[in-house]
Amino acid sequence: MIYLYGPAQDRIMEDSAVCVGKFDGLHRGHRLLIDKTREEETRGLVSVALTFKTSPRRFLDQDRFNIVDNRERGMLFERTGISCLLQWEFNEKVARMEPEAFLRQLVHDLSMRTLVVGEDFHFGYRGAGDVETLKQLASELGFRPLIIPKLKEGGEDISSSRIRRLITGGQIEEANALLGYDFFCYGEIVHGRKIGRTIGIPTINLSPPEDKLLPRYGVYVTRVVMGTKSYWGMTNVGVKPTIEGRRAPGIETYLMDFEGDIYGREARIDFLHFVRDEKKFEDIKALKLQIGRDKEQIARYVSRHPESLSE
Repeated sequence: MIYLYGPAQDRIMEDSAVCVGKFDGLHRGHRLLIDKTREEETRGLVSVALTFKTSPRRFLDQDRFNIVDNRERGMLFERTGISCLLQWEFNEKVARMEPEAFLRQLVHDLSMRTLVVGEDFHFGYRGAGDVETLKQLASELGFRPLIIPKLKEGGEDISSSRIRRLITGGQIEEANALLGYDFFCYGEIVHGRKIGRTIGIPTINLSPPEDKLLPRYGVYVTRVVMGTKSYWGMTNVGVKPTIEGRRAPGIETYLMDFEGDIYGREARIDFLHFVRDEKKFEDIKALKLQIGRDKEQIARYVSRHPESLSE
C-alpha cells in the first residue's frame, strides 16, 4: 500500500477508483466501500482511499474522540488490500471548498474515474453536497458514481457513532462485532510509578493520545500483541482512584504468564471482554483482594475461550 499525504497532483497518473470518508474505526460498513473500490481494479483502475488526517467533526468541534488514531487507521488499511491511502489535512481551505470544486480536485489530482461513497455521504462547504449532487455532476466531470447502501446489523445501521456508544458503554463484544475486529489501543510501553510491583502485580502502561476514544473505565480481558507473540492480559482503563486518583486516564495491563523487561517496545492491547467498573477501594488490601477475584474471573474466561488468544 502506498501512503500519500496532502494534495496528490502529479502523483497518481493512472486512472483511479476512489472511496472517500473519515473511516473512523474502519468498521464493516467502511470495508464494504473499500471492497467495492477494489473491485474496480478489474476495470484497470488503481484503488485509492481518501481520508483526512484531522477528522472533519473534530475540526468543527463536533467530536473530540476517535475510535482509531491516524497510525492505527493506517494499520487497519494495510489489511484491506487498497492500493493507495491518501490523507489530507482537513483545514479551513478544505472546509470551505464548494462541492463541485471538491469533485474537480479529485478528478484532476487523482485521475478519478469512479467515486465510491455511502448513501449518506455529504461533502463540500457545510455538507452542501450529497449523493444527488454527485449524480448531477458525474457526467460533466467524467466519473462514475457508485452509491453503496448502509450495512445494517440488528436492524440498525453500522456506524462509527453507534460503535462509539457501545465502546464507552462497556459493550465491547457488541462493538467488536460491528468493527469486524477487536477494538484496540496501540502504543509504546512507558514507565509507570511501578506501584503494581509493590503489591505483587507488575504491569505495563500505555499512554493513549488525547483524541483516542477509551472504553468505559474498568477492568477488561485483553489480548496483548508484541511482535509475533500474543499474551493474555488483565487491563484497567481509568484513573486508578485507590492508588493515584490521577486526572488523565491511562491503560495499565497485567500480563499473564510473562516475565521480562519490555519498556520501550510497542504493544497492541485488544479488548475482548468487560469484567467490572473501576472503583475506589478503602485501602490497598481491599484492592488486592478484588484483583485476585478479577484474575479468577479472567482465568475462567480464558478457559472458555482459548481460541481468542489468536487473532
